[in-house]
Amino acid sequence: MSKSNFLKYLFGLTIALLAIVLLIHGHGEIGKFTDFSIYAIIAFFGLSYLMYTLGTSAASSSNKYSFNNIIVGNMIIKMFMCVAIVFIYKKAYQIESRAFLLPFLVIYLSYTIFETYFLTKLAKGK
Repeated sequence: MSKSNFLKYLFGLTIALLAIVLLIHGHGEIGKFTDFSIYAIIAFFGLSYLMYTLGTSAASSSNKYSFNNIIVGNMIIKMFMCVAIVFIYKKAYQIESRAFLLPFLVIYLSYTIFETYFLTKLAKGK
């Protein structure tokens, strides 16, 4: 996958998620957590860009295990990042409601599906 295609898809996904978040957050209790969803989008945007950069270099590496190492590292980083983001936000703002987790899950799943797509394309391009 070329960098221009990757960026086009990444920005398209991000804009779509921002639109969905702003639409969903306009209603009910979930509306209080717009900032959290935007923080999550920024974090996953950055992680996706980092994964593309690392994945591109690993795909062309002479070490046949470097691409797999990138995938495993991404899973570990994403797991800790998700727990940290939720924990820090919940503690910093003393949130009692769990309503903020639903948009977070949608954002997480969207970027995970996107990462799986572009990393598969990178792996096939080896």
